[in-house]
Amino acid sequence: GFTRLFQARGFLTPDEFALVRRLYLRLRSHLPPPEIILHLHAPLATVQQRFAARARPLELTRPEDLPLLEQFIEAWLSDASGSMLMRIDASQDEPDYRHALAVLDHVPDAPPAG
Repeated sequence: GFTRLFQARGFLTPDEFALVRRLYLRLRSHLPPPEIILHLHAPLATVQQRFAARARPLELTRPEDLPLLEQFIEAWLSDASGSMLMRIDASQDEPDYRHALAVLDHVPDAPPAG
């Protein structure tokens, strides 16, 4: 998501983006797919509020980037085959996401590798 955003914003040239993509694909080809991908999501307005509340001195993304970043993440998730995808509602205002991540208590353990 962020790499595509950086290309869209002009931080990466097409050649630089292609290089990063080739590196990503090469690394992924040598690794098994993740057993599980956790996608914590919240309505865009909530994400924008949290983004503003962070008040970091340096941000590479801007509030107006958030809808595009969300599209890029959704596109990546749609291509993430071979992994269990859990979408977790993180819209409750909890800095530690304890409530949202409690759902993990109900995920069965993965079978042993090998």
